[in-house]
Amino acid sequence: MWSNIFSYTFQNSRNQYKNLGGFILLLITVSTCNGQTILTPTANYVETEIAPGQSFQISVSGSPTGTGYVLVQAHAYQQNVTLSADSALTPGQFTKGQNVGLVLISPAASAYLKNDNNETVPVLLVAQFYNVNAPIPGGCNMELSIKTAPFLPTSFNKDVLTVEYPLGSWPLNVKPATCDRAPLQYDIYEYYIQERDLTLRTAFDSIRLMSNMTAIEHNGKKVTFSGSPPSKVKFANYPGTGRVVAVILRTLTSSAAYTPTLSYGCYTTPTPDSSDEDEESCQIMTSVGAKLLNAGLLFVGLFLISVGHRFYKCQLFLLGFCMSAILFYIILERVISVGSTVAGTSSTTVGALGGALWLALWSKFGSPMAPVLLAALLLGSLFSSTVAYTPLGDIPLLKDDLTFWLAYICVTLAVPLSIISFAQLTSIAVTSILGAYFFIIPIDHYIGSNLKFIALNTIRRATNSEFGTAIVDPTFQWKDLVLTIVWIILSAVGILFQLWRERGRAPFPPPPPSHHRHSLPSVSVVSRSSSLYTQDDDGVSSVGVIGGPVEEQATESSPLLKT
Repeated sequence: MWSNIFSYTFQNSRNQYKNLGGFILLLITVSTCNGQTILTPTANYVETEIAPGQSFQISVSGSPTGTGYVLVQAHAYQQNVTLSADSALTPGQFTKGQNVGLVLISPAASAYLKNDNNETVPVLLVAQFYNVNAPIPGGCNMELSIKTAPFLPTSFNKDVLTVEYPLGSWPLNVKPATCDRAPLQYDIYEYYIQERDLTLRTAFDSIRLMSNMTAIEHNGKKVTFSGSPPSKVKFANYPGTGRVVAVILRTLTSSAAYTPTLSYGCYTTPTPDSSDEDEESCQIMTSVGAKLLNAGLLFVGLFLISVGHRFYKCQLFLLGFCMSAILFYIILERVISVGSTVAGTSSTTVGALGGALWLALWSKFGSPMAPVLLAALLLGSLFSSTVAYTPLGDIPLLKDDLTFWLAYICVTLAVPLSIISFAQLTSIAVTSILGAYFFIIPIDHYIGSNLKFIALNTIRRATNSEFGTAIVDPTFQWKDLVLTIVWIILSAVGILFQLWRERGRAPFPPPPPSHHRHSLPSVSVVSRSSSLYTQDDDGVSSVGVIGGPVEEQATESSPLLKT
């Protein structure tokens, strides 16, 4: 007797058993009998589990008349499995991975699935039946070891997710069906999973939504890749956010879909190449440094929102720190490749020195215009990064590095040119908007949303040469929407609160007393009614605007007036 029967039944299954654009998606059931798995037309998708070291045969039955080939897919959850055309694992006849597939030319052929892991692996099996008019995905594979590769090899690093599609071949009824004929058309689609959702149920449900051509066109978003080679598609990597990528191969009259691939852009489980503190791990805030950084950003953000302009020296140091640390990190990554810990520590050290130097320069010269210009440039840079994070960042013209950076600089400079004449308002707006962004970054990191990549994508573009051609196309889900609203509200509240707090006070504080000691002794011409340096009710000195009637007052330090 057959045992351990798995089935998955959908409503309206009768309507789904029909020809859809040149292929037939069979309803299948998995039944295990002496290590054999039989696919029959009784269920759409099959979920099963493979015990450690177990392998079984996948047989296909009930093929419709006119079937040209069968595409068998195996999607394993967070582990690799081996899918082979024979039980002996003959070289060139098997493939290994999390999302793999095989083309069975004979409808009566079988495939074999094996679990080489030390743990039980959940697997989703899908079968697609194509007629003789459909092209063959991966039929002209020239790179992988297997002859026909109807799946999408996927790799990633901390910046870029790369999906390859082996070239397809013409339908079986085209003679001669050689690979040097006119190229076929490849349409690329992507589908985002909910951010930070790594569960089995969501993974398999998402693959179902992209498992056949009708579902791909309905649920996926078509994207265009202009890089080289065209058979390697590069996406901006958003670790922790799952993405299903599918490719449809088309001729003028028919089409077929590759086995879709699912990637989270990070290691969901420990591997020999990763650790919990690895920057490519899906674990969040596991190191002490990450926790300290996020806590620091949270408090710095609150400080800048509430009293950033009032404590002007702290503002100068923080803005100088940000500019110095970011520039040094970009230069360091461009010149040499170092680990994230070394790069972070070095950038922090240089940032602290840069902030102290910027504060010292202001103490030396005393003019507030240079600090205000730096603050406006930082705000302009954040605005440019926000624009590049939108769909405008995927305009083909901006994939060229020279064009992108010229546009980026122009947009960045437009901000200070627009607001620099309102010096105090510029200072308050910069501290409020940047402070609000600093405040939401730790929250964004913890809940798994992606607003942090507004700034990170620009840094990636500056440090990683292959990121320029990558498809940016970030997801914008409810978590991102909520944090965006919080960002806007905090920015507005910070601006209004600081304007209210600074009412009746001079726009900027004076430089330290050391600046005055370098001045020549002379008669001080100051207006008592509107002095350059005034004292408010709290006893804090500040810089005012000269105007009104002038009174001459002799300073006690002037030897000329004493005589």
